[in-house]
Amino acid sequence: MADFDFRKLEKDDKEVRVATAMEPGATNLQSESLATSYERNTEKLLQRFTGLRAFSLELAAPLSAEDCMLQAVTDVSPVKWHLGHSTWFFEKFILDDLSQKYTCYNDKLYYIFNSYYKGAGEHLHRFHRGLLSHPPLKDVLAYRAEINGRIKNFFLALHKAKNDDLLNEALARLEIGLHHENQHQELILTDIKYNFFCNPLYPSYMQQPSQESLRSLESNSLSKNREELALRYVPIQGGLEKFGNDGKSFSYDNERPLHKVFVEDFNLANKTVTNYEYLQFIEAGGYQDFRLWLSDGWDFINKQNLKHPLYWLPSGKECMVFTLGGLKPLNLAEPVCHVNFFEADAYARWAGKRLPSEFEWELAFSKQEEQASEEELREQANFVEQRLFHPREARAGVGSKGKSSDRLYQMYGNTWEWTVSAYLPYPGFRMEPGVIGEYNGKFMNGQRVLKGGSVATSSSHIRRSYRNFFEASKSWQFSGIRLAE
Repeated sequence: MADFDFRKLEKDDKEVRVATAMEPGATNLQSESLATSYERNTEKLLQRFTGLRAFSLELAAPLSAEDCMLQAVTDVSPVKWHLGHSTWFFEKFILDDLSQKYTCYNDKLYYIFNSYYKGAGEHLHRFHRGLLSHPPLKDVLAYRAEINGRIKNFFLALHKAKNDDLLNEALARLEIGLHHENQHQELILTDIKYNFFCNPLYPSYMQQPSQESLRSLESNSLSKNREELALRYVPIQGGLEKFGNDGKSFSYDNERPLHKVFVEDFNLANKTVTNYEYLQFIEAGGYQDFRLWLSDGWDFINKQNLKHPLYWLPSGKECMVFTLGGLKPLNLAEPVCHVNFFEADAYARWAGKRLPSEFEWELAFSKQEEQASEEELREQANFVEQRLFHPREARAGVGSKGKSSDRLYQMYGNTWEWTVSAYLPYPGFRMEPGVIGEYNGKFMNGQRVLKGGSVATSSSHIRRSYRNFFEASKSWQFSGIRLAE
């Protein structure tokens, strides 16, 4: 991009790493609450805001203005729209809602960058986002820069005014806005990957993949550490347990309230399903056997003529896979990725296993927290901060408080993990008041819950109670499979 100085972004990116859970002292990869940590330190809060906003531009930096306009299907949005919408979110829910007299930057941008918030007024149809040749990219970047400045000035003014009630409300909304920005950073990567895949030239997003990424992609040996990385099922003791979020740290309304659920004893796979294992399912005729599929799933794969996961390109005995680094040979040892719920469910049935519920997943993760140190959890995780943008194979290790045979690997980062759970409200669920309450609750129909985060997720965004959700047919996110029995 020639419209902004990438050298400035490299400077700002240092603030990104300080602002995430990668910083020393963060616990369990959980996001620290801005409202409690930064209330009396406006400078640090604004540094986090600045760093996170700069990271979005870093993700967009390899792209041309033409790239930023692409929208191959309704599910994905143009990068330019993501940059504008995340800016609109801050302007709408902080500046407009909390200022006594506020003049919006541009009324027309309110319309095109509102996603689905009916209470905020009319908005552009989702599929029409790819038609926005205007405003040009440089104007969207100017919009971002202007709102960034207004946000900083707004909080500085609040800090000086010592209006604690308004400051607390503004800080709470800023925290939601930062996590909202995290979500759209993930979508920038998943959406541009899909858009580039639809180009017969299969362009590469990453100009120079890191050496670690190349080693991971090019290591195609299943014999290496076979014994250490062998699939095992770890027994998890059930019982009447508490699930959800207690609200003491940041969480979305769909993670609350904390409530009790009885879980039977179960076993959970120590790692996610690999490409090699999924290839066996394909070669065994898994996509041709209706007995393995839910009715809707069978109809969907036949209508779409699906024979393998998204981004696989088989040709004879060879198979390439499309990545954000371009076309690569399929690494059989890596986790299978970009499968939809129907595919995950069918594979589990073929393997004689099942998918875990979201409560089983959460309970198993809590057991892992008891066994592994924070450093080991970070070492296993593969988040957007690593800038690999591709899943890597599980690496064995012995936790400081447990044996390697009891460990569950890569439950954070790498790939989102499908659960069998429908995305529904918890007992006692209450939407956030006002327009911002449209964020999650109104989508609690026809979706499945995914857990754990992916290579495109920020480490500061994910937590044990986090509930991602997508329709069963969707596979353009970095979604994988962990089996239970």
